[in-house]
Amino acid sequence: MKRSSISLASLLAIWIVLSLIQLWGESFSAETYTKISINFLLIGGAIFFCSLISNEHLAGDLRHAGGVAIGSIILWVIISLIQLWSNGGAIDAALYLKITITMLLIGGGILIVSMVRKNYITEKKLKRDNFID
Repeated sequence: MKRSSISLASLLAIWIVLSLIQLWGESFSAETYTKISINFLLIGGAIFFCSLISNEHLAGDLRHAGGVAIGSIILWVIISLIQLWSNGGAIDAALYLKITITMLLIGGGILIVSMVRKNYITEKKLKRDNFID
């Protein structure tokens, strides 16, 4: 979490400097400044969520689900950055929306199934060891 905190603080500092330059010097067009700000938001958000997931000390199925979640986040951010910076969008807006929703559903589904399975296995073990009825 320490490295991710340093990365996030560095990203924020760079964005603040760029924002001050934009405010006082107007060196970027409004469209470019917006794209730069969205870049920082996407990358910072990815760092934040990936560090949260990786710091949970996941084991078993949840570890695999965490890996899928981190992979999905990184892949979605890359697709989003390409979509943002390509003129007219690298892919159709409807397809981009479908990809986004698909990644959310698959990632969320895997995470939920893993959590339910972990709870079931834990409860089964507690019953077997006579800790619960």
